[in-house]
Amino acid sequence: MADFYASTPDVSHMIDFSTTPGWMWLIPSWQQYDYPRDITVTDFGYNKGNEHDSSLKEVADYYERLVSWYVKGGFVDECGVYHHSGHNYTIEYWEVLNEIESEHDMSPEYYNKIYDAIVEAIHKVSPDTKFVGLALGDNSKDMKYFESFLNPANHKPDTPIDFAAQSFAQTDEFIVDVERIEEIRKRLSPSTRSTLHEIGTFDPQGTNVVNPGYEVPAEYFVWSGGVFAYVFAKVVTMGIDVVGESQLMGYPGQFPSVSLVDYWSGELNARGRVLHLLQQSFGPGDVVVETTFDGQNLGASIHAQAFITKSGERKILLINKLNRTTEVTINGSEGGKAEVVDLSTGGKMWKTLEVGGPNFNLTGWATVVLTEQWRERRSEL
Repeated sequence: MADFYASTPDVSHMIDFSTTPGWMWLIPSWQQYDYPRDITVTDFGYNKGNEHDSSLKEVADYYERLVSWYVKGGFVDECGVYHHSGHNYTIEYWEVLNEIESEHDMSPEYYNKIYDAIVEAIHKVSPDTKFVGLALGDNSKDMKYFESFLNPANHKPDTPIDFAAQSFAQTDEFIVDVERIEEIRKRLSPSTRSTLHEIGTFDPQGTNVVNPGYEVPAEYFVWSGGVFAYVFAKVVTMGIDVVGESQLMGYPGQFPSVSLVDYWSGELNARGRVLHLLQQSFGPGDVVVETTFDGQNLGASIHAQAFITKSGERKILLINKLNRTTEVTINGSEGGKAEVVDLSTGGKMWKTLEVGGPNFNLTGWATVVLTEQWRERRSEL
């Protein structure tokens, strides 16, 4: 936490302590999960059970103490003993649990109750913190979670529903899910904002445990960075507020193919570099410009989205979905510069190319930000 805050001094922080301690749950004998005796074995199983305190005071008090440790310099435990931390962080956003439909099989109704209890408790020690709810592992399973959570009538009076979070699944199915969830949000709680997080892809041979003798190839991370850029380009047209990429550090045993950094060197890989490029290029206040494609099957091989930035720069985000070079013509373009992450750069700093006119060669699996001028507000490829 200290390193995270020291490295991010000028941004808002979204903090999550994703699951409650196991000792808060009653575990029937038939549900008891046996952990491996070998502590070096990768294991993703854990006990589920039911909260033994149906009033939820125990879990609420726990999160009040936890947040107090970070924002109030310490906390008083259940026995009246004070524990000093010296921390006085500002927690702008707190995500209430994570992937609740799987980690303890919570129903929508039960999650609403535990969300309300935790929010009320945290507000006692951090009154300015805003809250993020749901963060399902698979949005497509059942929309009843969103129908229930986003309905203010299902919460205690004055309980804020600041953000509803969604996680990533297969690309185009995920985009359809986002559209459906946005319809629910606008109907039930239009003041609630939307965040997408844990956006990433899996190499089938490097999901949890890397197969023996296998190394996730560098070109995979170039392709995966393009997938993230594609999702970003699609959802900004829907008005999604926050888009996050998973995960900072993956390694063998912990989703190595989802990592943003090389788990041997600690340097950015191509996924991390694409995120870096997008963060530098786009931000709040940018205008999303209608962008159309003109060409046989062009949309199957590339994706493009034009922006006018808050400072007035005109940019186009280009993503090549295929591992082959495609020439694109941007009608009305008068040239500019192209910042490119592709197979030749990998995780290194993107290359910058001068573009002299409307034509541009988009290399295989490239993610490109083209800064330029064009004559019409509608950008056509």
